[in-house]
Amino acid sequence: EWFMLDFEKHRQLHGFTATLNNLYLKRRELWERDFSWSGFDWIYADRDADNLIAFRRMDRAGHELVVIINFSAVGYKGYGFPVKGKAYRVLLSTDDEEFGGGGMKYPELIAQNDMDMITLDLAPLSAVILEPVNERTVQRKKRTKKQTAQTDGKK
Repeated sequence: EWFMLDFEKHRQLHGFTATLNNLYLKRRELWERDFSWSGFDWIYADRDADNLIAFRRMDRAGHELVVIINFSAVGYKGYGFPVKGKAYRVLLSTDDEEFGGGGMKYPELIAQNDMDMITLDLAPLSAVILEPVNERTVQRKKRTKKQTAQTDGKK
């Protein structure tokens, strides 16, 4: 019933499903160690009062993704998550406007604080997948932004 894609919400869900499927295929962390506990680590398994779970998925090379799911109809401001990496970026947010969400904006880099935690605002009924960003990537982004600003200033 492809005519359903004529309706915006159906088109957005179709786009989300395609994006999620592509992410799954591209990111080994999500499937390479499916049948082993070495590919999965709970961050929060017992946040039932908040209706929230968070976990890590790892591939054989040790790369990880962090998955955070808010099952609550209530959003959260500044929710803390213990992490191993220094900085993260959002790979996927179900709250993106292109998927029919409210469009919560996340910073380009989500940095770890002094307590080895990152803090995130979470939209109601949403999921976020985060990817660690290494120091070289952070430095490269800073240089690129600086160069762009310098180039824009010369125009």
